[in-house]
Amino acid sequence: MRTLLILLALAGAVTVLQVPAAFAASDQDAARDATRTGRIKPLQQILSAVGREVPGRVVDVQLDERTWTYRIKVINEAGNVVNVTVNAETGRIQSVKGRR
Repeated sequence: MRTLLILLALAGAVTVLQVPAAFAASDQDAARDATRTGRIKPLQQILSAVGREVPGRVVDVQLDERTWTYRIKVINEAGNVVNVTVNAETGRIQSVKGRR
């Protein structure tokens, strides 16, 4: 009985984990379409601009489709986390928060 409960729980966890993946794919498609049509700047161009302003390793990138804003998390050379907000349409850095 315990094994059955564990298997059911795992099956439920797999189902729950697959739903966000479907959303992620649709978000990715929207970002790709917006880049292709010129609505937003390519991510590589955005990351180059961020790298000039905040050298370090990019550890997370999120795109808010409602505001076309990139939120980029960088670990800088000193080991500090720096959060950079970039307008995806213009490529302009809007804010840099964290210890440089």
